[in-house]
Amino acid sequence: MGGEARPERRPIRLPLRRPGYAVSRFNALKHGVLSKHTVLPWEDEADYEKLLNSLVSQYQPQGPIEEHLVEEIAGIFWRKRRLRIAEQAAHSRALHRAVECEGYSGMSAAALVLSASDFEGRTPGILIADENWKAAALDKLQYNEAHAIAAFNVINTRDGNYERALAEFNKDQREEFERYAVTPSRHRAEILLTFINDNLFPKYRDQRLEIEHQSLTRNQAFGESVDPATLDALGRQEVRLDRKLERTLAMLIKLQSVRCEIIVSPEE
Repeated sequence: MGGEARPERRPIRLPLRRPGYAVSRFNALKHGVLSKHTVLPWEDEADYEKLLNSLVSQYQPQGPIEEHLVEEIAGIFWRKRRLRIAEQAAHSRALHRAVECEGYSGMSAAALVLSASDFEGRTPGILIADENWKAAALDKLQYNEAHAIAAFNVINTRDGNYERALAEFNKDQREEFERYAVTPSRHRAEILLTFINDNLFPKYRDQRLEIEHQSLTRNQAFGESVDPATLDALGRQEVRLDRKLERTLAMLIKLQSVRCEIIVSPEE
């Protein structure tokens, strides 16, 4: 009640830190029993050192037990990072298989980009066809369509001029037609007209549909890249690391509380 005496709060006594303490402890931990075996040869040691340094600065461990616990925490974070890289790699491999095996067109596959990574030298990226990609693809399609229509208007006449129609093609279209009409023929004008009607126009119609429904194509590819078995195994491992992190952090905080003689007053 109001007249009851409240328990006296004792001040928190934190240990004094000499100048350069964090730097010296970081240097000691960097070459500690755990740290020197944590970073794999192809991983970035500077990133690990930055992580370890931040933990040393935050917890300022004293003595071998606290230093060991801080090293352990850094190792847990580092292994969690490794799991995320493995998850990205699993998605990337599956996405490559989806695009290569499920009949995606060249335009959809063109949105699959490669980016450098520490995992096996390269990691496939994601289908990145955003609005910028969509606008660029549409511009290229309209450019190709304009040349094809111009060639069609020239060749689709009673006295259609083959050479003049062929000149309306852009470079890529001329090379494609040369591969199509590999056999010499006196009826090259008819072959050119057939090529435009049966090859170019249908292809451009399909490309336009792909561009318009790009988000559906991307979602389909993303869905097929999910490997439940692999992701489940990675997820279980991350849960174990989270539990280990919780126990290790609780142990470190308890040790430091005892060392600093922190006494929490009873709830009022």
